[in-house]
Amino acid sequence: MIERKILGTLVTAVALVAAVATASAQDKKVVDNVVSAARKLAETEKAKGLGSAFGEMRACYERELQFSHVFTPPLQVCVAQDMIVSRVVAEFSKTMTADARKANELPEAEVAISAMQERIVGTFQRIRLSPEEAKTFTEIVRVQGMDAYGRARYPERYK
Repeated sequence: MIERKILGTLVTAVALVAAVATASAQDKKVVDNVVSAARKLAETEKAKGLGSAFGEMRACYERELQFSHVFTPPLQVCVAQDMIVSRVVAEFSKTMTADARKANELPEAEVAISAMQERIVGTFQRIRLSPEEAKTFTEIVRVQGMDAYGRARYPERYK
């Protein structure tokens, strides 16, 4: 009887370790995907401008949402780039006068963030991403994604 309890406890412990290892490996893949997406976004913005980076993000959604019913790596790229480019647009917009924003066809910061939130919430609802998964992904983008974007876009600031 005691051997059976010990065996049961060992099996449970092994299952927990395997689950944690799998989750960590999945998180690592997501982090790598987000970092790669952030760097690509920075390269696009640096070479072609913020408008092109925003346009590529929108094209990504158009391409990926028609096929995605789960949170695939390509759809993760779209969402990560949306979070990053929208925050960049919002921060840039805050530094401009209303006339300068209009001349550059930039929305007010609050409008850029609100539109991003609508796109992302809609995407998460469509693919039925759990609130926990959404929170984890958002935190990965906020920390690792924004850092990777900054380092790729403005390397001189990170020396």
